[in-house]
Amino acid sequence: METLSTTIGFSFRWSPSTIALYEVGEIPTVGNNRLLNVLIKNPQVMKDFIEEKKNSENLEL
Repeated sequence: METLSTTIGFSFRWSPSTIALYEVGEIPTVGNNRLLNVLIKNPQVMKDFIEEKKNSENLEL
């Protein structure tokens, strides 16, 4: 079973440790902060990333 952090990490190529730091309140890097702001302003972007991940996994099977 995938977690949201696994999906986010794979989709954005963030390591699990990076996501864990954000979950406990660490400040993101400038680049990651820009991406997070886009996701907050437009939730469809996150849906698209998740759908893209699902499609790429289907291709690998």
